[in-house]
Amino acid sequence: MDCDDMVKINFSAGEILQPGASLEIKAAHSVDPRSAQGAVRLLRGGVPISATVRMQKQDRVLQVATDGLDPGSYELRVTELLDVKGKRLAGGLAVPFAMIPISGQLPPEVRVEARPLILEALAQEKGKATGAVLGHDYIYD
Repeated sequence: MDCDDMVKINFSAGEILQPGASLEIKAAHSVDPRSAQGAVRLLRGGVPISATVRMQKQDRVLQVATDGLDPGSYELRVTELLDVKGKRLAGGLAVPFAMIPISGQLPPEVRVEARPLILEALAQEKGKATGAVLGHDYIYD
């Protein structure tokens, strides 16, 4: 099994989550508890922030609490996550997401994602493409 197949995340890159949502990392094998505490991080603006990581379901599911996070953009980062035998499950995983309150109820099967709209223009003098973010496109899946 490739490392990419060893862990699954319960949200998509760029997904907008409700405050208090639980982030989950599901592993193919039981995770070493010390590895879990050292490998799983939440970042805001590239700066690590305090996060509680709990192990569930025979140490195969890691839950990262988001209670108390302010609205904004974050990143879940997983480095050198090992199983109980010392085998690498994941490393170098970085998944951006946003915590934004959404009024009303969303069915559990609905995901809300945001992606920037990019306008590419050719710089006539240098012949190189440049980009500018014009706004955001929201996708309801």
